[in-house]
Amino acid sequence: MARFQTPILIFSFAFLLSTILLHSSVVFAIRHGSKTWVFSLSLHHPDSKLNHTAIQGFSRLEGDKARVNYINSRLRKALFKSSDPRFGSEEIQTPIANQGGAYIASLGVGQPATEFNLLADTGSEVTWLQCAPCTSGCEGSVFDPSRSSSYQPLSCSSQKCDALQEANKCGTSSDGGCSYAVSYGDQSFSRGDFITETLSFGRSGTVRNVGIGCGRENGGNVADGGFTGILGLGPSPISFPSQIKATSFSYCLVEPGSGSSSTLDFNSVAPRDSVNVALNRNPSADVYYYVELSGITVGEDQVQIPPSVYKIGSDGTGGIIVDSGTTLTYLDSDVYSSFIDAFQRNAQNLPGSPVSVQGLDSCYKFPSGTSASSIKGLAMKLEFSDGQTVPFGPGNYFIQVDNSTFCLAFQPTGQIVSIIGNVLQSGMRVTYDLGNSLIGFSPKKC
Repeated sequence: MARFQTPILIFSFAFLLSTILLHSSVVFAIRHGSKTWVFSLSLHHPDSKLNHTAIQGFSRLEGDKARVNYINSRLRKALFKSSDPRFGSEEIQTPIANQGGAYIASLGVGQPATEFNLLADTGSEVTWLQCAPCTSGCEGSVFDPSRSSSYQPLSCSSQKCDALQEANKCGTSSDGGCSYAVSYGDQSFSRGDFITETLSFGRSGTVRNVGIGCGRENGGNVADGGFTGILGLGPSPISFPSQIKATSFSYCLVEPGSGSSSTLDFNSVAPRDSVNVALNRNPSADVYYYVELSGITVGEDQVQIPPSVYKIGSDGTGGIIVDSGTTLTYLDSDVYSSFIDAFQRNAQNLPGSPVSVQGLDSCYKFPSGTSASSIKGLAMKLEFSDGQTVPFGPGNYFIQVDNSTFCLAFQPTGQIVSIIGNVLQSGMRVTYDLGNSLIGFSPKKC
């Protein structure tokens, strides 16, 4: 179990003041006995330092459908493995976000701390990074346990090892310690020792005894994506928020190419203007964060969604999840058909010229140098079953595919679950209030 160190409580007044000024929504909570503080990590997109002419929008879509397929494959495995012989005990198959869809958090590991870039992923549970000695696939930064005084191996009988569930590969290590293995839809994978380490959040605090994977054998596209491991944010006892006992976490996904960065915060309070929507859990397969969508307003048109479409069924199928690693938003095929009709009816006043782009719908060419957030035009709202409504602008529903072409960042899916992707979430503070089972959306709070 993660324990907070005493140094967490030692903050300068200047640091507290500067943090509050930077994020007026953040409140530092001090609870007697629990010593709860807000922890922050720097969060950026790999394209954050590129200008718009350098962004290759199609790279954001590469592998996106594979991720959708594997998210659904993982759900099928969880829901039907007891009755379907096709689902065996293979490694977890949760596709990693490709470089274009990734958002990267900087986290200090070990004592003394060394900073590493990890992909922040609500669709993953296990946190891991490349470790020495490494037998394969350790490009870029590699954590050296021999230089850390806080590195501790775990036994196969430990609670943390048991919490790995499918990723637990005890018995494969030569020293008999806890081992893990995770693989991803783009053929990336990591295998190694599951250990505990001290993790640091810059100036905002340190947490000891957090279970992470020390990847000795890795493969695929990890180093190519600008990160050296995964920060697992999913709803699992072994996920990062669970281990540090965070009551909430929040992020703001900046627009790629904007030149900006933001923060990934833990234990932060949602902004006052946040629209808070019920956060649901799938009792049959508690591996993703669900919401219940009831309608979409596009301009003057309202697309009604039958309650049965996005309500989690008794068999665990259905629903719509919020995912940080999927780029586009994927809607049920029938819902998408009504949605795209409404969009095209209301898109007549958009300033761009319609163009055709293979594999995407409703594409427009704008003047060179245009950003999605600068496009003026059609308003959109998502409506949820608890009566809450979240507004979105062009910066949320358009994806840039070249220097001047933007396409609607929605696609149809016939799979068992739909997905709200990271383009639709961009430019707003998204708060996962785990204690109150709410997810908050607050525009322009990066």
